[in-house]
Amino acid sequence: MTFGEALDHYERYLKVDRGNKPRSVSNTISRLKKWLPVDEPLSAFTAGKAERRYEERTDQVKADTHRNELAKVKTFGRWLCHKKRQWLPSSPFEEIEPIGSRNTHGKLQLRPGEADRFLVTGMEMADKGDEGALAAVLTLILGPRSDEVLSLFCRDIDPTFDGRVFVCVKWVEQGKTRSAKRAVEVKRPELAQALLRQITGRQAEERLFAADSKTGYRSPSWLRKVVRRVCEKAGVTVVCPHGLRGSRATLYVEGGKDLHQVSRDLGHASP
Repeated sequence: MTFGEALDHYERYLKVDRGNKPRSVSNTISRLKKWLPVDEPLSAFTAGKAERRYEERTDQVKADTHRNELAKVKTFGRWLCHKKRQWLPSSPFEEIEPIGSRNTHGKLQLRPGEADRFLVTGMEMADKGDEGALAAVLTLILGPRSDEVLSLFCRDIDPTFDGRVFVCVKWVEQGKTRSAKRAVEVKRPELAQALLRQITGRQAEERLFAADSKTGYRSPSWLRKVVRRVCEKAGVTVVCPHGLRGSRATLYVEGGKDLHQVSRDLGHASP
Protein backbone atom coordinates (compact mmCIF):
# COMPACT_ATOMS: atom_id res chain seq x y z
CA MET A 1 0.00 0.00 0.00
CA THR A 2 1.25 3.49 -0.86
CA PHE A 3 0.95 6.56 1.32
CA GLY A 4 -1.54 8.00 -1.15
CA GLU A 5 -3.83 4.97 -0.76
CA ALA A 6 -3.48 5.08 3.01
CA LEU A 7 -4.37 8.78 3.04
CA ASP A 8 -7.56 8.02 1.08
CA HIS A 9 -8.57 5.57 3.83
CA TYR A 10 -7.58 8.06 6.53
CA GLU A 11 -9.64 10.82 4.93
CA ARG A 12 -12.74 8.58 4.97
CA TYR A 13 -12.01 7.66 8.60
CA LEU A 14 -11.84 11.32 9.65
CA LYS A 15 -15.06 12.20 7.81
CA VAL A 16 -17.20 9.16 8.62
CA ASP A 17 -15.88 7.63 11.85
CA ARG A 18 -14.76 10.82 13.54
CA GLY A 19 -17.35 13.13 12.02
CA ASN A 20 -14.81 15.91 11.50
CA LYS A 21 -15.72 19.00 9.51
CA PRO A 22 -14.91 18.62 5.78
CA ARG A 23 -12.71 21.74 5.77
CA SER A 24 -10.79 20.45 8.79
CA VAL A 25 -10.28 17.07 7.11
CA SER A 26 -9.12 18.74 3.91
CA ASN A 27 -6.61 20.82 5.87
CA THR A 28 -5.25 17.73 7.65
CA ILE A 29 -4.84 15.74 4.44
CA SER A 30 -3.17 18.63 2.60
CA ARG A 31 -0.66 19.05 5.44
CA LEU A 32 0.11 15.32 5.47
CA LYS A 33 0.70 15.40 1.73
CA LYS A 34 3.34 18.10 2.24
CA TRP A 35 5.22 15.55 4.33
CA LEU A 36 4.61 12.23 2.70
CA PRO A 37 5.65 10.75 -0.69
CA VAL A 38 2.19 9.71 -1.86
CA ASP A 39 3.49 7.25 -4.49
CA GLU A 40 5.93 5.53 -2.14
CA PRO A 41 5.05 2.28 -0.29
CA LEU A 42 4.47 2.66 3.44
CA SER A 43 7.26 0.23 4.29
CA ALA A 44 9.85 2.23 2.32
CA PHE A 45 9.54 5.32 4.55
CA THR A 46 12.01 4.74 7.37
CA ALA A 47 12.49 6.62 10.62
CA GLY A 48 15.60 8.21 9.13
CA LYS A 49 13.68 9.54 6.14
CA ALA A 50 10.97 10.86 8.46
CA GLU A 51 13.57 12.68 10.57
CA ARG A 52 15.18 14.27 7.52
CA ARG A 53 11.77 15.35 6.20
CA TYR A 54 11.00 17.07 9.49
CA GLU A 55 14.33 18.89 9.42
CA GLU A 56 13.47 20.13 5.91
CA ARG A 57 10.12 21.47 7.14
CA THR A 58 11.77 23.33 10.03
CA ASP A 59 13.71 25.34 7.43
CA GLN A 60 10.59 26.01 5.35
CA VAL A 61 7.97 27.10 7.89
CA LYS A 62 7.66 28.63 11.36
CA ALA A 63 7.84 26.61 14.57
CA ASP A 64 4.09 26.69 15.23
CA THR A 65 3.42 25.35 11.74
CA HIS A 66 5.96 22.53 11.62
CA ARG A 67 5.16 21.44 15.18
CA ASN A 68 1.45 21.30 14.33
CA GLU A 69 2.26 19.30 11.21
CA LEU A 70 4.41 16.93 13.24
CA ALA A 71 1.53 16.31 15.64
CA LYS A 72 -0.77 15.45 12.71
CA VAL A 73 1.85 13.16 11.17
CA LYS A 74 2.36 11.34 14.47
CA THR A 75 -1.40 10.84 14.85
CA PHE A 76 -1.51 9.43 11.31
CA GLY A 77 1.41 7.14 12.09
CA ARG A 78 -0.36 5.73 15.16
CA TRP A 79 -3.48 5.21 13.07
CA LEU A 80 -1.46 3.18 10.55
CA CYS A 81 -0.13 0.96 13.35
CA HIS A 82 -3.45 0.47 15.14
CA LYS A 83 -4.40 -3.15 15.79
CA LYS A 84 -7.43 -2.78 13.52
CA ARG A 85 -5.12 -2.14 10.56
CA GLN A 86 -1.48 -2.96 11.39
CA TRP A 87 -0.37 -1.57 8.05
CA LEU A 88 2.96 -0.76 9.70
CA PRO A 89 4.61 -2.59 12.61
CA SER A 90 5.71 0.74 14.09
CA SER A 91 5.44 4.40 13.19
CA PRO A 92 8.52 5.98 11.58
CA PHE A 93 7.41 9.35 13.03
CA GLU A 94 6.99 8.48 16.68
CA GLU A 95 10.51 9.24 17.91
CA ILE A 96 10.87 12.62 16.17
CA GLU A 97 11.44 15.37 18.73
CA PRO A 98 9.81 18.74 17.93
CA ILE A 99 12.22 21.61 17.31
CA GLY A 100 11.86 25.26 18.31
CA SER A 101 9.42 27.05 20.60
CA ARG A 102 5.77 27.75 19.96
CA ASN A 103 4.19 31.17 20.21
CA THR A 104 2.68 30.63 23.67
CA HIS A 105 0.99 34.03 23.85
CA GLY A 106 -1.91 33.09 21.56
CA LYS A 107 -4.25 35.66 20.05
CA LEU A 108 -4.53 39.05 21.72
CA GLN A 109 -7.54 39.30 24.01
CA LEU A 110 -9.50 42.15 25.58
CA ARG A 111 -9.08 42.91 29.27
CA PRO A 112 -12.26 43.11 31.39
CA GLY A 113 -12.54 46.90 31.17
CA GLU A 114 -11.78 46.83 27.45
CA ALA A 115 -14.46 44.20 26.91
CA ASP A 116 -16.98 46.49 28.65
CA ARG A 117 -16.01 49.43 26.43
CA PHE A 118 -16.13 47.24 23.33
CA LEU A 119 -19.62 46.05 24.28
CA VAL A 120 -20.99 49.54 24.97
CA THR A 121 -19.50 51.01 21.79
CA GLY A 122 -20.54 48.07 19.66
CA MET A 123 -24.13 48.18 20.90
CA GLU A 124 -24.33 51.93 20.29
CA MET A 125 -23.20 51.33 16.71
CA ALA A 126 -25.58 48.39 16.28
CA ASP A 127 -28.51 50.44 17.57
CA LYS A 128 -27.80 52.90 14.75
CA GLY A 129 -28.11 50.13 12.17
CA ASP A 130 -24.49 48.95 11.92
CA GLU A 131 -24.90 45.19 11.41
CA GLY A 132 -21.15 44.68 11.42
CA ALA A 133 -21.00 46.00 14.97
CA LEU A 134 -23.80 43.59 15.87
CA ALA A 135 -21.77 40.68 14.48
CA ALA A 136 -18.75 41.85 16.50
CA VAL A 137 -20.73 42.09 19.76
CA LEU A 138 -22.26 38.67 19.11
CA THR A 139 -18.75 37.24 18.72
CA LEU A 140 -17.65 38.69 22.05
CA ILE A 141 -20.74 37.77 24.08
CA LEU A 142 -21.35 34.25 22.79
CA GLY A 143 -17.86 33.36 21.52
CA PRO A 144 -18.73 31.63 18.23
CA ARG A 145 -16.07 30.96 15.62
CA SER A 146 -15.97 33.36 12.67
CA ASP A 147 -17.45 30.87 10.23
CA GLU A 148 -20.21 30.13 12.76
CA VAL A 149 -21.17 33.80 12.90
CA LEU A 150 -21.14 34.16 9.13
CA SER A 151 -23.16 30.99 8.49
CA LEU A 152 -26.06 31.90 10.81
CA PHE A 153 -29.52 32.03 9.26
CA CYS A 154 -32.36 34.25 10.46
CA ARG A 155 -34.13 31.13 11.74
CA ASP A 156 -31.13 30.47 14.01
CA ILE A 157 -32.21 33.42 16.18
CA ASP A 158 -34.80 31.51 18.17
CA PRO A 159 -37.10 33.34 20.65
CA THR A 160 -39.09 31.18 23.08
CA PHE A 161 -42.58 31.74 24.53
CA ASP A 162 -41.13 32.72 27.91
CA GLY A 163 -39.17 35.62 26.43
CA ARG A 164 -35.72 34.03 26.16
CA VAL A 165 -33.67 34.21 22.97
CA PHE A 166 -31.30 31.49 21.78
CA VAL A 167 -28.72 31.48 19.01
CA CYS A 168 -28.70 28.04 17.38
CA VAL A 169 -25.16 27.58 16.07
CA LYS A 170 -24.44 25.15 13.24
CA TRP A 171 -28.01 23.85 13.35
CA VAL A 172 -27.95 23.22 9.59
CA GLU A 173 -24.30 23.14 8.56
CA GLN A 174 -21.77 20.69 9.95
CA GLY A 175 -19.43 22.16 12.55
CA LYS A 176 -15.79 21.62 13.35
CA THR A 177 -16.76 18.86 15.79
CA ARG A 178 -20.01 17.18 16.81
CA SER A 179 -20.11 19.58 19.77
CA ALA A 180 -20.36 22.55 17.40
CA LYS A 181 -24.12 22.11 17.11
CA ARG A 182 -25.49 23.99 20.11
CA ALA A 183 -28.11 26.47 21.27
CA VAL A 184 -26.67 29.29 23.39
CA GLU A 185 -28.96 31.57 25.35
CA VAL A 186 -28.45 35.31 24.86
CA LYS A 187 -28.57 36.58 28.42
CA ARG A 188 -27.85 40.23 27.64
CA PRO A 189 -31.22 41.85 26.85
CA GLU A 190 -29.73 44.56 24.63
CA LEU A 191 -28.06 41.98 22.39
CA ALA A 192 -31.18 39.80 22.33
CA GLN A 193 -33.33 42.74 21.22
CA ALA A 194 -30.81 43.79 18.57
CA LEU A 195 -30.81 40.25 17.13
CA LEU A 196 -34.60 40.18 17.04
CA ARG A 197 -34.58 43.51 15.17
CA GLN A 198 -32.07 42.07 12.72
CA ILE A 199 -34.47 39.27 11.69
CA THR A 200 -37.70 41.30 11.70
CA GLY A 201 -39.48 41.14 8.35
CA ARG A 202 -36.95 38.74 6.83
CA GLN A 203 -37.24 35.18 5.54
CA ALA A 204 -36.20 32.36 7.88
CA GLU A 205 -33.68 30.97 5.35
CA GLU A 206 -31.92 34.29 4.76
CA ARG A 207 -28.43 34.65 6.14
CA LEU A 208 -28.37 36.70 9.31
CA PHE A 209 -25.51 38.77 7.87
CA ALA A 210 -26.37 38.64 4.18
CA ALA A 211 -24.37 40.08 1.31
CA ASP A 212 -24.95 40.71 -2.37
CA SER A 213 -22.36 38.20 -3.52
CA LYS A 214 -22.03 34.70 -4.97
CA THR A 215 -22.09 33.15 -1.52
CA GLY A 216 -24.94 35.30 -0.20
CA TYR A 217 -23.19 36.02 3.07
CA ARG A 218 -20.33 38.08 4.41
CA SER A 219 -16.69 37.00 4.23
CA PRO A 220 -14.24 36.43 7.11
CA SER A 221 -12.36 39.57 6.03
CA TRP A 222 -15.58 41.58 6.58
CA LEU A 223 -15.80 40.33 10.15
CA ARG A 224 -12.13 41.09 10.81
CA LYS A 225 -12.59 44.65 9.52
CA VAL A 226 -15.71 45.36 11.59
CA VAL A 227 -14.08 44.00 14.76
CA ARG A 228 -11.11 46.29 14.13
CA ARG A 229 -13.48 49.22 13.54
CA VAL A 230 -15.30 48.67 16.83
CA CYS A 231 -11.98 48.25 18.68
CA GLU A 232 -10.65 51.52 17.28
CA LYS A 233 -13.83 53.44 18.05
CA ALA A 234 -13.92 52.03 21.59
CA GLY A 235 -10.24 52.90 22.10
CA VAL A 236 -9.24 49.35 23.09
CA THR A 237 -6.60 46.87 21.98
CA VAL A 238 -7.24 45.83 18.39
CA VAL A 239 -7.98 42.12 18.36
CA CYS A 240 -9.19 39.66 15.73
CA PRO A 241 -12.53 37.79 15.89
CA HIS A 242 -10.85 34.73 17.38
CA GLY A 243 -9.34 37.01 20.03
CA LEU A 244 -12.90 37.98 20.98
CA ARG A 245 -13.76 34.28 21.27
CA GLY A 246 -10.75 33.81 23.54
CA SER A 247 -11.73 36.90 25.54
CA ARG A 248 -15.18 35.43 26.11
CA ALA A 249 -13.72 32.16 27.39
CA THR A 250 -11.15 33.82 29.65
CA LEU A 251 -13.55 36.35 31.16
CA TYR A 252 -16.27 33.79 31.85
CA VAL A 253 -13.90 31.27 33.46
CA GLU A 254 -12.14 33.92 35.55
CA GLY A 255 -15.56 35.24 36.54
CA GLY A 256 -16.39 31.89 38.14
CA LYS A 257 -18.43 30.27 35.38
CA ASP A 258 -18.39 26.47 35.21
CA LEU A 259 -15.65 25.31 32.84
CA HIS A 260 -17.83 22.57 31.36
CA GLN A 261 -20.63 25.05 30.58
CA VAL A 262 -18.19 27.50 28.99
CA SER A 263 -16.81 24.63 26.90
CA ARG A 264 -20.31 23.65 25.73
CA ASP A 265 -21.21 27.25 24.90
CA LEU A 266 -18.09 27.57 22.76
CA GLY A 267 -18.66 24.27 20.97
CA HIS A 268 -15.49 22.56 22.20
CA ALA A 269 -15.32 18.77 22.20
CA SER A 270 -14.08 18.83 25.82
CA PRO A 271 -13.18 21.32 28.58
